[in-house]
Amino acid sequence: MNLLEVESVSKRYGGVQALHEVSFGIAAGAVVGIMGANGAGKTTLFSLVAGNERPSSGDIRLRGRSIVGRRPDEICRRGVARTFQIVRPFAGLSVLENVTIAALFGAGQHASHGRAAGAARHVLGEIGLGDRADAPAGSLTLSGQKRLEIARAIATGAGFIMLDEVMAGLTPPEVEELLAAIREIRRERGLTLLVIEHVVRVLMQLCDEVLVLHLGRLIAQGSPAGVAADPAVLRAYFGAES
Repeated sequence: MNLLEVESVSKRYGGVQALHEVSFGIAAGAVVGIMGANGAGKTTLFSLVAGNERPSSGDIRLRGRSIVGRRPDEICRRGVARTFQIVRPFAGLSVLENVTIAALFGAGQHASHGRAAGAARHVLGEIGLGDRADAPAGSLTLSGQKRLEIARAIATGAGFIMLDEVMAGLTPPEVEELLAAIREIRRERGLTLLVIEHVVRVLMQLCDEVLVLHLGRLIAQGSPAGVAADPAVLRAYFGAES
């Protein structure tokens, strides 16, 4: 059984069809990437899985049970967490306090503030922010805030994490450093990842499988190399097959 099953999911906003009968499954422990131009429906799909929005039709199942209609906090406590394209930390709180909040109210729901803070410190060490734990979150660079966003998702105790363009705006060295950190954390924690990324080489290096959305439809699915050579993908991106 797959950890996540998306079955014939569509999403309409008035007359706009953002997603059209999208179906796929994700096995536990897999790293799956999502490619697509702006407006392809990638973030809409994340919002549907996380419970921020509800599909117009279709079903989304986590461990065989439908999560459609569940609130985001309920889905989080079932072990699903996401990051957002635009980072919005609690800027007036410390980096540690930001992550402690996630540890207190996520899937782990630590019984005490002390235990939650301890778990948060551990996550910050994993993501490379251990030395900034007591700094105001608003003082972090963009790269630091991206790492904080990932740390908050991990600190919820989720086993399935959706990363929404966490490499956007980073320099090539920052991308390589963050990619290495994500790989290590994923290996150590046995995480399942669903990754939206415009930095295509990140998808090629990180993912076991890649899905391609185009105008709300799933047009290709397979290995990174296979998807990169798929005629439908080449037509969508370049208007030609070669």
